[in-house]
Amino acid sequence: MTGQRAGIVLLCGPDSGSFEYSLNGGVFTEVNLFDEWCPGAYRPVPFMFPVQAERALMRITIRNTGRRDSRSTGTGLRVLKLLYS
Repeated sequence: MTGQRAGIVLLCGPDSGSFEYSLNGGVFTEVNLFDEWCPGAYRPVPFMFPVQAERALMRITIRNTGRRDSRSTGTGLRVLKLLYS
């Protein structure tokens, strides 16, 4: 995709795990979106990647780490939507 800003919307809940992302072949960064609301219900949660200096072709790689928050019951990763501008 071409843009300066991008993100994803994840379905987070009781069995959500952490994920890693890489922008344009760079180093992977781990993200844990599990919070106090996750044990009670599934809900859409947006995550925005860092803003790029200028509008250009972007390649985003997302992968499940297989790790989880200590409160989570699993390592699920559910991507609902890709966001970009």
